[in-house]
Amino acid sequence: MDGERFEDVEAYGVERWIGELAETLRKKMYQPQAVKRVYIPKPGGKMRPLGIPTLRDRVVQTATMMVIEPIFEADLQPEQYAYRAGRNALTAVREVHSLLKTGHKQVVDTDLSSYFDTIPHAELMKSVARRIVDRHLLHLIKMWLDAPVEEGDGRGNTQRTTVNRDQGRGTPQGAPISPLLSVCTCDGLFWDGSNADTKSASGRESSVMPMISSFAVGGRRNKPWPPCRI
Repeated sequence: MDGERFEDVEAYGVERWIGELAETLRKKMYQPQAVKRVYIPKPGGKMRPLGIPTLRDRVVQTATMMVIEPIFEADLQPEQYAYRAGRNALTAVREVHSLLKTGHKQVVDTDLSSYFDTIPHAELMKSVARRIVDRHLLHLIKMWLDAPVEEGDGRGNTQRTTVNRDQGRGTPQGAPISPLLSVCTCDGLFWDGSNADTKSASGRESSVMPMISSFAVGGRRNKPWPPCRI
């Protein structure tokens, strides 16, 4: 969007560049720039939209994520495997395998269509505000959610829209802060804290294991499924 590259920052001076960016944040003068929309192929011939923030915005988002990620990590359920240190899709598959061996023979594998593009801003900000009370930080996150999107038409022309702000939903899949925000939303989607189960996964009659845009539910025969607020 702004044409700034890593080479430009190195030539300008990394410490000087970061210092000026930090000063912009301290003076409350920071404004996110438009997100670049690109597409990558998905299985089946479909295309996945990605939102790539500018270098300056990626640095601020990464710094913010490093501060607030441990705060949210303390509240996450053990069944959540996406975008967490030491957890990934492979560890989730291993957990499903262990559940199968303990009698959870009924498995439902579900995918949420266009998850990142449809995350509701109001519910997301409520989830974030449960743990973050700094109004300046909350405003910063809201600005990223509302940032305009710029997309090329393949003929050298670009179009800028504010669809996320106008519709009140969506976070760019490709922005450093988006995985953490999606985890916050996912945590509120499956658990509200009122029905927490202290048993191990293998000791439960059913277990939900979200992977952000998809999740698996494993249950024993003739037993009720867990309540899920979808």
